[in-house]
Amino acid sequence: MGLVVAKKGIKKAVSRNRLKRLIREYFRQHQSQLSALDLVVLTRKGADQLTNTDIVRDFEKLFRRIQRQTETKPTGG
Repeated sequence: MGLVVAKKGIKKAVSRNRLKRLIREYFRQHQSQLSALDLVVLTRKGADQLTNTDIVRDFEKLFRRIQRQTETKPTGG
């Protein structure tokens, strides 16, 4: 997993670090639910205004979407 939390979008280091911790922890707890994928997480401006609950809820939605896409994707060959 790649993680980009830009200083330009989130000014305070405390906020950037909080987001990174939440994202890493969520990924650690749920990575077994995903097949072998490389993920890059980019945060957007204003993400530091979200509560921890909001961030977790957003990640749950994203992980469900990724799971659906990887389950229905035909194998290439």
